[in-house]
Amino acid sequence: MNCRARANPTPTYKWRLNNWDIDLLNPRYSMIGGNLVINNPDKSRDTGKYVCIVTNEYGTIRSHEASLNFGYLDPFPPEERPEVKVKEGTGVMLICDPPPHFPDDLNYRWILNEFPNFINVDKRRFVTQTNGNLYIAKVEQSDKGNYSCFVSSPSITKSVFSKYTSLLPQTESAKRYAADIQIGFSDIYALKEQNVTLECFALGNPVPVIRWRKLNEAMPATAEISQSGAVLKIFNIQPEDEGTYECEAENIKGKDTNRAYVHVQAAPEWVEHINDTERDIGSDLHWPCIAKGKPTPTIRWLKNGDSYGKGELKIRGLTMFHAGMYQCIAENHYGVIQANAELKILALAPTFEFNPMRKKILAAKGGRVIIECKPKAAPKPKFSWSKGTELLINNSRFVLKTFHSIAFLFFFAEKLFNRKLIGLYGHWLCISSVHFASSIILLFYRRIEVSIYRKICLSTKHQAAQMLTEEAAYILGYSVWLYVGSS
Repeated sequence: MNCRARANPTPTYKWRLNNWDIDLLNPRYSMIGGNLVINNPDKSRDTGKYVCIVTNEYGTIRSHEASLNFGYLDPFPPEERPEVKVKEGTGVMLICDPPPHFPDDLNYRWILNEFPNFINVDKRRFVTQTNGNLYIAKVEQSDKGNYSCFVSSPSITKSVFSKYTSLLPQTESAKRYAADIQIGFSDIYALKEQNVTLECFALGNPVPVIRWRKLNEAMPATAEISQSGAVLKIFNIQPEDEGTYECEAENIKGKDTNRAYVHVQAAPEWVEHINDTERDIGSDLHWPCIAKGKPTPTIRWLKNGDSYGKGELKIRGLTMFHAGMYQCIAENHYGVIQANAELKILALAPTFEFNPMRKKILAAKGGRVIIECKPKAAPKPKFSWSKGTELLINNSRFVLKTFHSIAFLFFFAEKLFNRKLIGLYGHWLCISSVHFASSIILLFYRRIEVSIYRKICLSTKHQAAQMLTEEAAYILGYSVWLYVGSS
């Protein structure tokens, strides 16, 4: 049984059978990579549902369930079958009664007198593939003989046949009687894109004629009628093929009808599934996982291979505990699909290493200067500004603004000689820090010229990529500007 996962570091594999760990020390089992090899499989010990579980330091995921069953087709019982006497001109059914078997995909035929003389089905004779019974609409003297039900299992390539049943037609004046449907169909649920078979056969004298129709609609383009009208096949059935189908059997003495609804169902399909995601510590998560199907699929979640709830996944206040491998599983009666994704929780210390400030900025006279203080930190940092040892606050001169994770400082110049702001010459410091780390960048401004009452903005950019341990607490970052110079 194959199992292979993509992972770094290389993962470890284990298998479970019916929710019990498989003991790989047992010589009956061996592993090749992630593949499980069962030596001399045994029906009593190895039948069941298998799951492959894959783990590395980032988490655990589970595979789809795989069922292992053992096909079989037992012999027919050795007891003789009783003879069947029937009046000529009437109908008859010979019972097959197949022996115990698995799976159910059996093929049925009937032998007349000796193998391999198989009966050819026609408008008068029909073998249902539901249970193998043989129907003769109107018995004739030519039907006299010994009949055996021949059953084949294509899954295990095995065939068996029953003891013979003698059919003895009794000569009498044949009476006519109306069509009487013996093989009909009830409401069925078909899976989208599969082939659907409907059977309809009637006894009667004269032999009835079989007709098919779909109520209030045209028959599907992929529909095909065979075996003298007794079988309707719809290939690659689609939702638009859903509806009420009717079979009508008629002869000169009367008619009979069988009507039922064909429902077209669908296995789950993804509308939106999860993907690998990164979130800041302390933030919220809404992870959409939507599937369509008929009936509507249910959604359940696994985290590192363990059950983690149903329906929508919403988490408030993410912590390191929430990091790991998640699986969204959508399932209905017709199938199961799953999506796997890793959730990373970020706690990043600020740094200027990957986004350093320019050491020199030229500004147009009378224009505006914007310099960002843009730390990359997780969670979103808090900012404060200072000039020297003076902590700056919003007032008539200074405006402090934050947009997402970028801080801006705007202020108006005092009215100085020659309309130049010369009080900003000197060294400015931007400090970004969190509880466990800090970063400092020193800016050297040789000359910045702006008109009085114009705003300028000083900023820095800093990034970090330092993951916290699981014990780390919620962290708030901040940035500080210092002015070093005269006045």
